[in-house]
Amino acid sequence: MDDPAPLGRPPVTLPATSVALLADVLAEVDEFLRSGDVVLTGLADFLASRGRQHPRYDACTMIDEVSFAAAWLRGLTGNPDQLALSSAHHGQDR
Repeated sequence: MDDPAPLGRPPVTLPATSVALLADVLAEVDEFLRSGDVVLTGLADFLASRGRQHPRYDACTMIDEVSFAAAWLRGLTGNPDQLALSSAHHGQDR
């Protein structure tokens, strides 16, 4: 079973409206990150500058994690029909 309070920290409770706003922000970021190869390349270059061994793979994984987080937060708010704005762009320019 997953520990709901990692590292002994108490869980954080957010109002549903805050979770929905966070999901919206992540969806916007996801859409931007999937907007073209220049963005993916820029993120990969940034990750390479921080010492990542596989920066392009890591950039793709990070973009997917943003999308999954947005979808998960949407599910928490009871709006699973409004998943990430970028669902139409999934996998574009990869």
